[in-house]
Amino acid sequence: MKKILLIILIIIIILSINVLAVDIDIGCEAIDRNSQKDTGTDINKTNPANASGIITSVEIYARAAMTNVKVATFYVVDGNNLSTRDYEFIGDMSIGYHQFNVNLNVVAGDYLGIYHSEYIEVDTSGGDGIWYYNDNDMIPCTNQAFSYYPSYLTSLYGTGTIGEEEAINSLFFGTNF
Repeated sequence: MKKILLIILIIIIILSINVLAVDIDIGCEAIDRNSQKDTGTDINKTNPANASGIITSVEIYARAAMTNVKVATFYVVDGNNLSTRDYEFIGDMSIGYHQFNVNLNVVAGDYLGIYHSEYIEVDTSGGDGIWYYNDNDMIPCTNQAFSYYPSYLTSLYGTGTIGEEEAINSLFFGTNF
């Protein structure tokens, strides 16, 4: 009888985890915006990751064709100093909207960044700002000082799923993701 109850409990937990799977979102909608930002590494401060897990999809809106594009998750070391948590090479992109499958580790509170050649779509107001390093590929980096544009946001967005540990904690301890 105990084995049957244990099996039922395990099934309930597995089903609950699937039901509780919360999408992670990070960054800003990848759309045609009012301005552009030139070559460099840019990190959206607007909309940090709402949970820990894996970013599985990244959306980018390019104002011009880009080469050697990379995307990354970043965390703040101190002030405007950031480090890369994980990154992936995307490659070349044409003008417009693109969606890519990725596998990026992310921790709640991390930020999404991109290295791009040429121009990416940005808004110069309405956001929490971007950290940037003009002209240089700073992916990956460790405790790197970035400059900051207040109010900016970049057309760079990611989604994913929370990790199993976070789902179990949510189930048993009511952790809010």
